[in-house]
Amino acid sequence: MIALDSAFIASSGVTEAHLSLVIRSILCGLFLLWAAWAVYGHLKLIEMQSMDVQDFPIALLRILLLCAWVVMLVFVS
Repeated sequence: MIALDSAFIASSGVTEAHLSLVIRSILCGLFLLWAAWAVYGHLKLIEMQSMDVQDFPIALLRILLLCAWVVMLVFVS
């Protein structure tokens, strides 16, 4: 196993931890972009009167809780 680790580092020039952090950060960024798009979509639904204003805080809370969960998964080891 150690030979594989050193071979990976020697061939790629980056450690597994750094590569993992880059991949997780990209996925976190994509998720946050989705979250912003979802909030924008909910605001458009309110504007078109397809969604009540009273439903927006619950939808926003769900999106924010998902964002907090994803950020914790990415940056907490």
